[in-house]
Amino acid sequence: MPKFSNFTKKSWLSELGMVFMSTTISIVLTFGTAHVIEQYEKKKAGRQMAIMVIHDMDNTVQAFRRYAQQEESNYKMVQDVMMHMDSLSAISEDTLMMMLRFLTVYKDEIYILDDSSEKIFLNNQNAWSNINNAQFLDVVQSFFRERHDLYKTINNGAQWVRPVPLDDFVKKQMENEDYNLNSLDYLKELLSRDNVRYYLAMSSGRQLEFNDIADKWQCCSDQCKFMMDITDKELKEYAEKTLRTGKPLKEHNLIGAWTGTSNSNIQETIEFKDDHTLHYLCVEQMTSHCFFGLLQLKYSYNGVWTLKGDSLIMKYDPGMEYDVDTTGISYKPDMKESLSNVLDEVEEAFKQMKKKKAAEGVHTDAYAVSIDTSLDKIEMRSEEKDDEGMMQTVFKYLLRKNEESEK
Repeated sequence: MPKFSNFTKKSWLSELGMVFMSTTISIVLTFGTAHVIEQYEKKKAGRQMAIMVIHDMDNTVQAFRRYAQQEESNYKMVQDVMMHMDSLSAISEDTLMMMLRFLTVYKDEIYILDDSSEKIFLNNQNAWSNINNAQFLDVVQSFFRERHDLYKTINNGAQWVRPVPLDDFVKKQMENEDYNLNSLDYLKELLSRDNVRYYLAMSSGRQLEFNDIADKWQCCSDQCKFMMDITDKELKEYAEKTLRTGKPLKEHNLIGAWTGTSNSNIQETIEFKDDHTLHYLCVEQMTSHCFFGLLQLKYSYNGVWTLKGDSLIMKYDPGMEYDVDTTGISYKPDMKESLSNVLDEVEEAFKQMKKKKAAEGVHTDAYAVSIDTSLDKIEMRSEEKDDEGMMQTVFKYLLRKNEESEK
């Protein structure tokens, strides 16, 4: 027997051991690495979910700050009315109408809760395990529960809900043959009602309560940020990302005529030309008790446009052209004088509008814009004041005008 047989056997066993060890190490490394990656992804997902929830809290805080600001902006008006209960005729018509709008319910719920983020969080089976912070989860659950209870209260309590149903307002208009509301008499009638006087008296109380709630939930938000080590910078980036939709708009995609989609009774058309000039045309439809059909009110003006990054800037010239189209209406003979009065009022309104535009000079609008993948719809985002003077994010959409849309 050769002398090297033992050596060969030992070498084979040694090599087998090395192969087994290498395979074992490879398996451990593979599954270990996969586990590390899985844990990293879970932690990342949990952090994103926490950012979404805290962003939702911050939005709620901002909503209650707005509610408080609205009460504050209306407080002086309420005080003026309450101090002149015996001499309401001295109050201007504009103030009277603002008071009526302040008292009238125009929606089923004045205070609307957006709980979309809450539903995403609660319906996500992995959210709880991914976040892995029991204290944070407890705070979040308490916030959601309290928020629902509070919105239920402020949409039902006499202190919170505007006291005049819209049907009441409309019924009062219908009492007059021409449907014109006598705002002074109507306000006097409303102020004789106990629930109206109570609602007005609670104005300052609502303002304080809204701010107290916002302060409490701001503290809740800050607490959650510290628990999850989330910075304001991360939240700002998340907020900007949620608002950023569509594709960047290029100049060549903008050229052409576009129509607004926000109001079917107002037809807006903007034509962007390749020499960076624009033409704006608006056609409004008007109805009245003195004629049948629709009166077409048309006005237009020119301007220039520039596109800088994702910002579309439009500057409108002071001049304005207008026209009143009566071809779409008919009327009874006994309504001829009433129609003439309406047309005179429209003409005067246009003259005042033109005069005001000339006095203001060049008007500038700026929007953050993007375009969808079809290249036929543009989203325009801006910060604007609402009817009560509060800033809000407004979205507008333009649809490319083509031969098919004309048919």
